[in-house]
Amino acid sequence: MCASFALGFAPTPYTPEVPVVAQAPPAQEQSNKKEDVELTRKIREDLMKQETLSLAAKNVKVVTKDGVTHLSGSVKTPEEKDLIESIAKRHAGETNVQSHIQTQA
Repeated sequence: MCASFALGFAPTPYTPEVPVVAQAPPAQEQSNKKEDVELTRKIREDLMKQETLSLAAKNVKVVTKDGVTHLSGSVKTPEEKDLIESIAKRHAGETNVQSHIQTQA
């Protein structure tokens, strides 16, 4: 018999640490500031012009709040993810984009 059971204590089960993944803000948190709305519009417009992007990639969520653009959703390939991120960075600036995009491949 295990000593911990004999003393009336159950052993503590092992629970692995799960990494915390940063989440993109929900769409309703899109800022109403003119600059943020305009930035989101420009990025979304540029994404729609890309003939090589899949429908899933064109439907990536783009939310801009306080000058920082958040991207989230799922795309088919790493190349689509890279293209979307580069478009967002071109409009928002290299350090003003947070990507939470996942690839299916």
